[in-house]
Amino acid sequence: MSQSDLLQIVDSTIFVFVIAIIARSLCSYFMDPRNAIYEFLYTITEPLLAPLRSIMPRMGMFDLTPMAAILLLQFVARPLLRALLTA
Repeated sequence: MSQSDLLQIVDSTIFVFVIAIIARSLCSYFMDPRNAIYEFLYTITEPLLAPLRSIMPRMGMFDLTPMAAILLLQFVARPLLRALLTA
């Protein structure tokens, strides 16, 4: 497996996580939490969101953790992984 293949897998995984976080945020407004789709999205995104939620302050009734997770994935994790793979 070449570095470009590994980079493609990492980029695709980050993209899937971002889409799952967005979908979970939207579904939380419209779906019952016991819905199978919502439970699946919760299961795959909570390991990333829970640690962030414990260090981020709440903004009233708004949870900004999904936005912080997306920013973290896009602007920290992706460039860091690219730098490590190209080094």
